[in-house]
Amino acid sequence: MVAIGTLISATWILASNSWMHTPAGYTIIDGRVVPTGWLAIIFNPSFPYRRVHMWLSGDLHGLNTLEHQLAKVAAMEGHWRNEVKGEGVPLLLFGWPYNETETTHFAIGIPRLASLILNSSWDGTLKGLSEFAPYALPAPELNGAHFLKLPLDLF
Repeated sequence: MVAIGTLISATWILASNSWMHTPAGYTIIDGRVVPTGWLAIIFNPSFPYRRVHMWLSGDLHGLNTLEHQLAKVAAMEGHWRNEVKGEGVPLLLFGWPYNETETTHFAIGIPRLASLILNSSWDGTLKGLSEFAPYALPAPELNGAHFLKLPLDLF
């Protein structure tokens, strides 16, 4: 719920800030700004560009995490074992990780998409959690939040 609330809040902040730079969907009556179209206000001319900028910033942050915190990326993806070379890594949209068995139950994913996002290659690899020393793994209780991936991946 926190992740969804954060995404909604970020969208409103982005729309508001964009509107201040390129106002649209309003008229001035007696010296007051009066809305004439909420969709025009929200999706004003600079909103799409600012949204793309936000996504690119997120992508760069993700690539930095991939380089410096590989175990964290594997945990976020619910990825336990190295894939066979050439098979690619699926992007899990939903799953419930079980640390005891090192598996992600109820996993629903898109084949090879994590490879493409993380490595710019359909055949890219990602080191699995089982390959890390136990002290290098993120806290197990944090891994259990994998069910939030679907709402996050949609935005």
